[in-house]
Amino acid sequence: TVLAVKTTEIPGIYDEPDYKKDYPAKKADDGKEKKKEPRAIVMHGPLWSPDGKHNVVVARALDNKDRWLLSLDVSTQKLSLIDRQRDEAWVGGPGSGSYFGMGTLGWLGDNQTLYFTSEESGYAHLYTYHFGTGKKLALTQGKYEVQEVDLSKDKKFFYITTNEVHPGKKHFYRLPVTGGKAEKLTSMTGAHEVSLSPDEKWMAYRYSYSNKPWELYLQETKSGAKPQQITSSLTNEFKSYNWRDPQ
Repeated sequence: TVLAVKTTEIPGIYDEPDYKKDYPAKKADDGKEKKKEPRAIVMHGPLWSPDGKHNVVVARALDNKDRWLLSLDVSTQKLSLIDRQRDEAWVGGPGSGSYFGMGTLGWLGDNQTLYFTSEESGYAHLYTYHFGTGKKLALTQGKYEVQEVDLSKDKKFFYITTNEVHPGKKHFYRLPVTGGKAEKLTSMTGAHEVSLSPDEKWMAYRYSYSNKPWELYLQETKSGAKPQQITSSLTNEFKSYNWRDPQ
């Protein structure tokens, strides 16, 4: 069965980029001002909740000024708005996806709560949307970016990578799905790229600093745990040089 879904009722589908206000109005053949057309979009989904009762569809304008999260009512083929992100420069940032992907999206254990990232505030942050109440909640906020998001197996925590400490430093945190204070799990100054063990009790991560190349470390998944260095890739000649620590 093929169902035709109308996209002409998506909020802002007729909104053109602001720079077009500087252009002369387009005229039709009869000399009258040309009627606005809905912008071309690309769609992904739907991504259904595990119980099959709710879904989310991602739509992106081809001019890259808008990204919508929508819910599709299959019985009426109508779309309702969950979240709209507009950027007169370019909709992007961590977790926002692309023309070819949906980005950071998923479901919490109650089958009613969707989580996603958005740059609505000007920075990439983690949000939830509850289908029962229709409320959107920001789980993180501030002048930093949530760069990666993973949901724990028991669906009680998010594991997130952010640059909250400093724009050039990446740390790994554990955050309750209800929000609140995130527990910082990595401690060394620099950048961490973390992979969790299947039971989530251990972290393997690549770590680097401004004047130290990447090395592999192993650490228990808890705050204050001591990291164990697994690889040692530097030669004596490399270590003998006094590499600058840039400011």
